[in-house]
Amino acid sequence: MEPRDDEAPQGRLNSTSTLSSTHTTKMPYTNCQTRILDLRHLRLPTDPATSDSTFRAIYKSYMASSRTKEKSVRDDARNLQSAITSLTSGIAPPVAFPTETVYGLGADATNPSSIAGIFAAKGRPADNPLIVHVSSIEHLERCLGGSEQRSAVPQAYRDLLTEFWPGPLTILIPVPEEGRGVKFAPNVHPGQKTIGFRVPRSEYARFLIACADRPIAAPSANSSGKPSPTTAQHVYDDLEGKVNFILDGGSCDVGVESTVVDGLCDPPLILRPGGLSKIDLREWGKKQNNVWQNVENGWEHKKGIKRKRDGQENKNGVVQKAVMLGNDVEGAADVFQSPATRSPAGEHSDLQLGHDDAEAPRAPGMKYKHYAPSGRMFLFEADSQLSGRQKLDAVYRKLRELIKAQDVESVPPIENTSHRRPTREWVPQTRVEESTRNLKIGILTSTSWPRLLDLQDKWQQLYPEWDDEDTDQSASGDKSGDLMRLRVGNDTAGFPRRDVEVRNIDLGKDAASVARNLFAGLRKCDEWGCEWILVEAPYRAPATNGSMSNSGSIDSQVGEDEFETVLERMRKAASEVVQSHLTPKPISLE
Repeated sequence: MEPRDDEAPQGRLNSTSTLSSTHTTKMPYTNCQTRILDLRHLRLPTDPATSDSTFRAIYKSYMASSRTKEKSVRDDARNLQSAITSLTSGIAPPVAFPTETVYGLGADATNPSSIAGIFAAKGRPADNPLIVHVSSIEHLERCLGGSEQRSAVPQAYRDLLTEFWPGPLTILIPVPEEGRGVKFAPNVHPGQKTIGFRVPRSEYARFLIACADRPIAAPSANSSGKPSPTTAQHVYDDLEGKVNFILDGGSCDVGVESTVVDGLCDPPLILRPGGLSKIDLREWGKKQNNVWQNVENGWEHKKGIKRKRDGQENKNGVVQKAVMLGNDVEGAADVFQSPATRSPAGEHSDLQLGHDDAEAPRAPGMKYKHYAPSGRMFLFEADSQLSGRQKLDAVYRKLRELIKAQDVESVPPIENTSHRRPTREWVPQTRVEESTRNLKIGILTSTSWPRLLDLQDKWQQLYPEWDDEDTDQSASGDKSGDLMRLRVGNDTAGFPRRDVEVRNIDLGKDAASVARNLFAGLRKCDEWGCEWILVEAPYRAPATNGSMSNSGSIDSQVGEDEFETVLERMRKAASEVVQSHLTPKPISLE
């Protein structure tokens, strides 16, 4: 649906009747003509100190000069104007835009109907809070009702923001009192007395927010539960037809979402690890001799947690819901627990959280399974003392288990009367349709796994032998770049022949590279149609006294803490975690 010059693009709701905000959270806009608008030609200033007024002046100048240019430039300017108008005009599809972390899906944080459009477009659970993006600290003060004489930002954050904003840091602030600042939409902070705020480092994000002159609530611009988008194309793949505009600023620099912190308690908590590490916060806190030197993790990863379906209580007494998706389980909170409720400290000691507040997620990404690809993802976590080849043994064992289980499931049981008592057992049979079945596997490597293409002999041994005496395996390899093709199996030996395609993505050796490439790698596996995705959990042993790290460089970091953020994302995306002792740890339901 094309917008007119004098109105914002609306798209269409799935009903023409008057809708409550509850209904609209479940009804996405349809028939949107999704367009990608490249902002890089604007050549925006990258200086983090660039003021809101400077960004607005650039926009005004661009709009004025475009009137005398060729039609394509005029169309781009008109579409940009429509995108900004969408953020300020009430009911309209949300707008996707780039940040340095991931692409966001934005709407006016003061408009409940606009916010409902975000939940509908993503299919996002209604109790999952949103982060509000502002263009500067001054903009945040205006939104909270602060002034030069009296800052509305809690004291614990003021020096922190001077150091780390703009950047991948989100802070929790109490919802402004009635009559102070702007009135935020209740569905921005469902069930919570706090709102998360941040100033993105991306010049494109700050430009958009400054020109709209609105606080913009924005989660990641993907379908809920899928890997977060780090390019405009990723957004298009997920939300085409559900939004009108995707603003393109190129690939994201950080690649994972912002770090969410709660400084209203002592010690402060990290509710979601992200682009700013715990190490960075602690080191800065030590230099300033303030509470941030003691910041702790407020999220916790627990392996082997059993959960019940349909909203029943788990063993921790928290009501959570899990649903079956094919052969996989997607469970609320999966293997993650929200932090214990703490009493806020200092000036906000009156801010108490009730029982309902504790059950609702205090920050995005704390409760629901997230970042998951379409294929089944297996995360391999190994002991640091094992060699790269030893770690890969777990991979081969798991693959053999998966392939054998797949073949068993594809063949019907037959009666076996050779025993004294009749039994039913699985017997391999050859089928025409199975002989041409193509199995696709994605491998994401990081710090220690060898490249799969150097281990072709191992891959040729993966197919399970039904009968060691009669089996005659055949395998042929074709290596090209990061793709390896194998033909395994032998029809005459009693088990199906199969073509296997294995693709390798190297995520990088350092934490920044792994973070930047993780979501893109998972999406690439989906693009290739990989049924199984095997991911190496990164690990770097802590070095002492300036010794050399596993990567060959001086490592002063604190071992696994360096990869804390990507490990959290990997664990939340995984269908199963395989430990160093080679025993799989599935997410199980009672």
